[in-house]
Amino acid sequence: MRDDYMNTPRSREGNMVRGTIYLIGYFIIFGARRLAVVDGKVRLWGSILFLLLSLMMLIFYIYRFNRESRYFERSDTTLPISDHFGQLVLITTLIFIVRMVINYIQLAQGIGYTSIQTAYHAGDSAGLFWFFIFSEGIIISTLQQFLTTGFFFNYFFRQNTLIKAIMGVIFSALIFALLNFSSIPLIFISELLIGGLLAWSYLSTQSLWVPVLLAIFNGVLTVVLL
Repeated sequence: MRDDYMNTPRSREGNMVRGTIYLIGYFIIFGARRLAVVDGKVRLWGSILFLLLSLMMLIFYIYRFNRESRYFERSDTTLPISDHFGQLVLITTLIFIVRMVINYIQLAQGIGYTSIQTAYHAGDSAGLFWFFIFSEGIIISTLQQFLTTGFFFNYFFRQNTLIKAIMGVIFSALIFALLNFSSIPLIFISELLIGGLLAWSYLSTQSLWVPVLLAIFNGVLTVVLL
């Protein structure tokens, strides 16, 4: 019985162990992405390694989420996703505005560039652009949502209360910002805002694929604006 309990999100100790494993997996993928791009150029073997590892990790995340999701708390008042259309349009618009504002401030005020922007500007090639679309825009963005909303939100803020919901959104936003490794205060704040919007979309719809798709939109837009 103890082993069965440890394998469910009701176990705090089990959640810490699983969360640590998932984080380590994410850092491995993030490190593999950095190895794939050296001096602004995409390395063949590095990109192949990234592709293989990222697909393996994504399959692992999906398998674990599907296995654990039956234990997650669900709201009895959750509406169909179609009923949240207006909210999702608003969130998409806000993400677009935040990205455009940050991009404008970077160009006008010179607040500094993120590591991915620096890497892209060092090469500025079509191959590098499409690699970042795939790696940052799709893979990294998807893995981040499995961590911040799929696992951590349900691990540590399971109860369906207003306080837990607010704390969950704040916690998820903070983890999202930290996972993007931005040392520039203004960009870090923008990541906090976007992370909060993604968590809000999950909280409202109770569907992980909603924040995943929104995160991919955010990730692809980020690369397009490099």
